[in-house]
Amino acid sequence: MSNLRLSATRVALLRVVYAIIVLGNAVMIAPTILFPATNVADSHTVISSMLGALMLVSVIGLLQPVKMLPVLLWEAAWKSIWFFNFALRMWLDGGLDEYAAGVLVGVLGNLLVVAFIPWGFVYRYYLKRTPESWTGGVDLGAEAGNEQ
Repeated sequence: MSNLRLSATRVALLRVVYAIIVLGNAVMIAPTILFPATNVADSHTVISSMLGALMLVSVIGLLQPVKMLPVLLWEAAWKSIWFFNFALRMWLDGGLDEYAAGVLVGVLGNLLVVAFIPWGFVYRYYLKRTPESWTGGVDLGAEAGNEQ
């Protein structure tokens, strides 16, 4: 399937996106995880945990940028849902509060993620191909090694 090839430039751009995710979350989120200000478990700590997990799996994305594309799809999806279903409606209904305005700054980085995702590849690889078996095993090919 030669139509599934991505150029070296495109792969490098994906690595840039993963690097931005890793570095941004390392600066903004990792300190709140490593040195929490309080002993509460609320929605803010859930968000910090999710973003911390995103940071960790994005490290794998630096090594395997194409195989980790679902991470970028998830990132683009949740930010788009939040923006269009919540922030935009709030802004049109009178403006964003301080919390929403702060989140919006981070969500605007979604434009970079969306722009660098190779959408044609995503369509051909994830949507157009024959789905994996629901009842049998999946052949991972020679690159996966001899795992059972």
